[in-house]
Amino acid sequence: MRLTRAAAVLLLALSLPACDEIFGGGGDDREPETITVAAGTPTTATVGTGVTVTVTVTDGDGRPVRDVLVTFAVSSGGGTVAPPTALTDANGQASTLWTLGPLAGAQTLSASFGPGRAVLFTVNATAAAAT
Repeated sequence: MRLTRAAAVLLLALSLPACDEIFGGGGDDREPETITVAAGTPTTATVGTGVTVTVTVTDGDGRPVRDVLVTFAVSSGGGTVAPPTALTDANGQASTLWTLGPLAGAQTLSASFGPGRAVLFTVNATAAAAT
C-alpha cells in the first residue's frame, strides 16, 4: 500500500504528540497550580543546623510541573536559605537548604511561585545539647 504525501504528513503530525510523551521532549506546557511541602521533609531539628526543604509544584490535575521558579524565604525565627531560588525538576520538585536561626521554638519558611501561590513550612527548632 502506498501513502500519498498528504496522508504521510497527516500520519506524522498525529504521531508527534505521542513521541513527545514517550521520549519527554519539548517543554512542559502544564500550568502550575499548587505548591506543597514534599513528604519526608523534617519537622524538628536543632537550632543552627541545616534542614533540606523540598516542595512539589503540580498542575490542576495533580501532575508535576517542571521548570517553575520557586522562591524560598525565611518568614520567622531567623536563619538563612541557600539557594534562595530553584527551578522544579521533572518530578515538579525544588529544594533548598534552610539553616535554622539560633532560638528554640517554631521557625517558619515560605516557598512560592507567582502571586498567591505559596506554602509555609514550620520546623520546631530544639535547643542544642549542653556541652
